[in-house]
Amino acid sequence: MTKIDEAQRALADERRALAAFAPAIARNRKLLAEATAERDRLEDRISAANAARADAFAASMLSGSLTAVPDPDDEQLTLDLMRAVNNVSVVSDALAQLEAKAAAARAAVKLAEGKVLAEVDQLVAAECLEFAKEVISLHAKFKAACEEFAARCPDALYEPINSERMARPEIAQAQALIPTPDLLNVPINEQNRHLLGPTELREALAARRAALLTGPPEPSESEAA
Repeated sequence: MTKIDEAQRALADERRALAAFAPAIARNRKLLAEATAERDRLEDRISAANAARADAFAASMLSGSLTAVPDPDDEQLTLDLMRAVNNVSVVSDALAQLEAKAAAARAAVKLAEGKVLAEVDQLVAAECLEFAKEVISLHAKFKAACEEFAARCPDALYEPINSERMARPEIAQAQALIPTPDLLNVPINEQNRHLLGPTELREALAARRAALLTGPPEPSESEAA
C-alpha cells in the first residue's frame, strides 16, 4: 500500500465518521422541535389556568372568603411542564454536543484531505524529478553523439570531393537532425520556451493529479445510517 493509498483510506474513515453525524443531528433537531412544542403547549395551558385562578381569587378577595392563594387545581400539569422544560434543556445540550463533534469531524476531514494533497504533490514532484534526470542524461548522450558524429562525418562543405562515405542517405538524414552548435548547448526548454505547457499537456497533468487526489467515494445516507 502506497502512502497515497494510506492517506486516502484515512480520509475515507474521516468522511464516514463525519457522515454519521448528519442523520443524528437531524433526529436530534426533530426531537428538540417536538419537545419545544410540548413545552409551549403546557405553558399555554398553565397560563390559561392561572388566569382563571386569578379571576377566582380576585372575586374571593372582594367577598372576603379567602385569605391565602389557593393551590392549583391540576398539580400534574405543573409537573408535566417541569418535565417538558427539562427535556428541552437535555435535548438542546445533546444537539450542541453533536454539532461540536461534527465540527471537529469536519476539521479532521480537512486535515486528511491536506495529507492526501501533500502525498499526491510529492509523488508528482518525484516523477518530474526522475524524468528531469533522464532528460539531462539523454541530452548529454545526444550532445556527445552529435559531436562525435560531426567529427567523423563532416558535412558536404568540408567533405573531400573524392570521398564516398557521404553517399548513404542515413548520414545526410542524421546531419539534418543535428542542432546548430549554439542550439546544441542550449537546453531544449529554452529553445522552445514559447511552446512549453500546451493546453493538452496541462489538462492531462491536471486530470492525473485530480485522479490521485480523489479518495474513496463518500458514503451514502443509507450507508451512514
